[in-house]
Amino acid sequence: MVASCGGGSGTPATSDAAAQVGNNVSFEETQRELVNGIMLRTSEFQRTILEDGVVTQGEYESAILATVECVRKAGVRITDPVLADDGETLEYEYGFTAPDDVDGSARAEQEHARCSAEYVSDVNIVFQTKPPPTEEDLAAIRPIVVACMEGIGIDLNPDFAVEEAIEAILGGGPEALPCFDPFEPWN
Repeated sequence: MVASCGGGSGTPATSDAAAQVGNNVSFEETQRELVNGIMLRTSEFQRTILEDGVVTQGEYESAILATVECVRKAGVRITDPVLADDGETLEYEYGFTAPDDVDGSARAEQEHARCSAEYVSDVNIVFQTKPPPTEEDLAAIRPIVVACMEGIGIDLNPDFAVEEAIEAILGGGPEALPCFDPFEPWN
């Protein structure tokens, strides 16, 4: 059994942060509330990383490496992490070879879950949370998104709000999904 793991969420521009544009609540306030809630339940290792409310690339990498080391110490085969295509997250594969592969697979999953909970799961949540696009950002991507939607026969208000674009793209079916691409920096 081999499983793959990485830090990316894969959710196209639908984060709470992206929806903050136009709200009276700042991204920083939302981020602080998120971190405060996590601090109440996270491990000591992750608490140390999260105490300033920000997860740097180096802190994220140390959390991933601690997870990999923990999984290895448990006897599960795991690859060294490699930088994903997004240039930020690290990915790795893990598995367990045993005479009874079902038991080995279950054990690999169990050990990975245990180590992730101890070293990286909450760090990853904060690391993956991105600030919403600014009005300047939106001004740059609106024409691209509108043209994309028009290309598949869907009209979109040229002054759309983020929520409006998300609703239109999701309602447009599979052919509209590429219209999320301009939102990639905020995923």
